[in-house]
Amino acid sequence: MKLSVVGLGYEKDHVTLQGLQEIESADVVVLKTALTKTALTLSERNVNFVSCDELYDNAQDFSHLDESIFQFLKSQKGKVVFCVNGSGTDDGTVQYLKDKCQFKIFAGVAQSQKALSVCPQSKFQYFCATELVDSETLSTNVPLVVSEIDDKYLASAVKEKLSKFFDDEEDVVLCNGCRVKNIALYELDQQRSYDERTSLLIQTKPLTQKKSFEVADLKAILRVLRGEKGCPWDKVQTHESLRANVLEEAYELVDAIDSGDIDNMIEEAGDNILQPYFHISLAEEEGEFDEKEVIANLCKKLIFRHSHVFGLDKATSSEDALSVWEKNKAIEKGMSTVTDSMHKVAKGLPSLTRASKVQKRASKNGFDWNETDGLFDKLFEEADELKKAVADKNECEIEKEAGDLLFQAVNICRFLGLDAETTLNKAVTKFVNRFEYMEGKVLEQYKNFADAPNDVMESFWSEAKQKGL
Repeated sequence: MKLSVVGLGYEKDHVTLQGLQEIESADVVVLKTALTKTALTLSERNVNFVSCDELYDNAQDFSHLDESIFQFLKSQKGKVVFCVNGSGTDDGTVQYLKDKCQFKIFAGVAQSQKALSVCPQSKFQYFCATELVDSETLSTNVPLVVSEIDDKYLASAVKEKLSKFFDDEEDVVLCNGCRVKNIALYELDQQRSYDERTSLLIQTKPLTQKKSFEVADLKAILRVLRGEKGCPWDKVQTHESLRANVLEEAYELVDAIDSGDIDNMIEEAGDNILQPYFHISLAEEEGEFDEKEVIANLCKKLIFRHSHVFGLDKATSSEDALSVWEKNKAIEKGMSTVTDSMHKVAKGLPSLTRASKVQKRASKNGFDWNETDGLFDKLFEEADELKKAVADKNECEIEKEAGDLLFQAVNICRFLGLDAETTLNKAVTKFVNRFEYMEGKVLEQYKNFADAPNDVMESFWSEAKQKGL
C-alpha cells in the first residue's frame, strides 16, 4: 500500500489543487466519513470512493475506530488516498496513522480556521476533540481551540474535560461553518446540531476577569503584589517575617480537617499553597532558587524514598513502606547514628510532636520500656521531683523537672499508640466545653463569674462531666 492523506477542509471546495490531483491519480480513495459537506467535493467530480462510516458504527471507542481504519487502509491495493476533513494534520486518525506507516499529507483548510479567525493572539493551543478528551494538561493562560466536535456525545466529553480546567460559566466562542456565537461552557452539549465543522475557542482574560485559575495565575498575582504598584504589606515581606504564617496556616488547615468542614478545608488548603509560593517568589527575586528547583528536588526525593515502588525494595504493608522511607531518608541525609536521626527532627515542630518523634527513633533502635508499669513509675518519679523543686523554690530545677514530667507524659502516650499532640488538643477542647457549661450555670445565679464560690464552680463542673462534656 502506498498511502497519502488529503485534507478536504471544512466546507465544499476547500481542498487544494494539489490535493485534487492526488485524489484523481489514486487507485483507491477512502473517505473517513461521507456524512459531511466536504464529500460533495468528490461526488460532484465523479470521484469513486469508499467511506469508513460503517467502521464508525461498529467501533467501541475512538481508539478502536482508528485501528479499524488503519487495518482497512492496509488491506487496499495500489495507491491509496485517505481523505479527511480539515487540514489533514489536525485529524485524530491521521495522528494515529503516523505511528503505523509513512505517508505524505496534502493539507486543506483547517477545521479550526473559523475559530482562529476570531482569536486576536497568534499563540494558541490546538486540539481536535478526540485528542482533547485524552489529553492530560491544558493551560488557561493560552487561547484554546478545539475542532471536530461532531456529535452531542463528543461535545459532552469535551465539556467534561474542560470543566476540570475552566469554570462552568466560562465564555466559549462556538463556531460552525460561517456561524459564530458565544455560549457558556456548560451549554456546549446543549446545542441543536453538531458536525465536523463545529469548533470552539476559549480566549484568555486579564486576572480580574478570569473565572478559572491555575498555579501560573497565583505566581502572576504574587508578582503584581510584590511589584512597584503592589501591596505595601506584601512588598516588605521576607522569609523570616513569613515564618509564623507558615505555622499558623498549617494549624488552621488541621482545624478544618478535624471539624470535617470541606469548604473551610478548600480555603485553608489554598492558604497553605500560598505560603511556599510566596517563599519561591521571594527566592526568585533574590536569585536564591526557583520553582523548577523546588519541584525537581521534591520529585527526586519522592522517587528515591519510594524505592519499594520505583526501585527494588519490597513493602507489603504501610509499616514496611515507612521503614523503607526512613532507611532511604537516612541514606539521603547522611545519618549514620540514631543520634544523627534525632538531631534531624525539626526543632520548629510543636514540642509534643518533636518529643514523640525523638522517642520513636529511640524505640526503633531498642531503647524503650518493656511494660506500662515502669512508664507510670517514671511519671510519678518525675512528679515527685517537680514537687520537691517547687518546695525548694528552685526555679531552674522547676523548669527542668516540669519538662521531664511532660516528656514522660508524651512517652506514655506514644507507648499506648496515642498521638500526644492530638490527645492534648482533645483534652483542651473538653476543658473548654466543660468550662462553657459551668460558666453558663454560674451566670444564671451570679452577676459576675468570679463572684461564685469554688464549691459552686466545682459542683457545676462535676455536672458537666456527668453529662459527658
